[in-house]
Order: sequence, then C-alpha cells, then structure tokens
Amino acid sequence: MPTGLTWSVLLPVIPPAALPGLPTAAVGAVASDPLGVDVKCFPDLDPGLTLEAGTPVVAHALLRRLETPRTGLFYDPNYGFDVRSFMNDSVNLAGFAADLASGIEDECLKDPRVTAADVTVTRLDPTSWRIQVAVTLSSATRFDLIANVSQVDVSGLNAEVAG
Repeated sequence: MPTGLTWSVLLPVIPPAALPGLPTAAVGAVASDPLGVDVKCFPDLDPGLTLEAGTPVVAHALLRRLETPRTGLFYDPNYGFDVRSFMNDSVNLAGFAADLASGIEDECLKDPRVTAADVTVTRLDPTSWRIQVAVTLSSATRFDLIANVSQVDVSGLNAEVAG
C-alpha cells in the first residue's frame, strides 16, 4: 500500500510585486507570462492564494501529474501517472526502469509547455530507485525533477532550474 508523498520544489522566487493584494497592474503583469499563472497549490493549496508564474507553474503541474492516478480526473481520463502506484504494482523487475521512465516521459510530454523530458531511473538497492527528469520547456528553460523512490514511499522530490 503506498504511503505519503513528500515533494520539495526549489525554483526562482516570484518578486513581491507579483503577489496578491497588490495593485491589479502588478498582478496583470504576471498574467502575461507565456508559461502561465496559477494559484500556488503545491504541495497543497496556499491558504493565502498566492500567485506564482512561469517555471514554477509548469514544475508544479508536472509534479501533480506524477502523483495523480490515471483516470483520477473525471473530466480527463488520460491525465496522470502515479509514480507511487507504479512502484507498488510493478512486478516485472527486468523492464521496471524502462517502463517507469517511459511512463514519466509520456506524462510530462502531455503538457504543451514541455518540449523534452529525459528520464533516468537508477536502482539504488533491491527496493529503491532514483528518478531524475531533465525537463526542457518551450521557453528553452531547463529544470530537473529528482526523487528517491522505494516500493512504499516517494520522498525528496526536488525541482531545480538549470540556467
């Protein structure tokens, strides 16, 4: 049975002028970001409804995709690839790394802002793996999603922007 999922995201901080509660013009400037604007909702909905824009929006969208089971959204049955479930359901060790990498890559590429998702899955010991996803966006920005995963837990996932 899967246990909790802990994610950490390390991306550039949004300038204070882009936060809610400031003049509409400041928030409107953020709204023009080609990568999108969203209420900060990762790992959970921000109680202050803080806005975020750009690369963090895409990173958080990808992280949500990788923790949502397929058919987890009633309005989009093709959305999601739950890494936790995959870890717990997989029994074919021979093809495990390739199947996991393929599923993660396919899910990331469903986001139209993503132009490439290069996934590396490395076995750490008999029951744990390290997953690294090098993401390239349509804006040419690159960042990595990194997780250490065991058959019962996914922890320490980070997203780091690479210049």
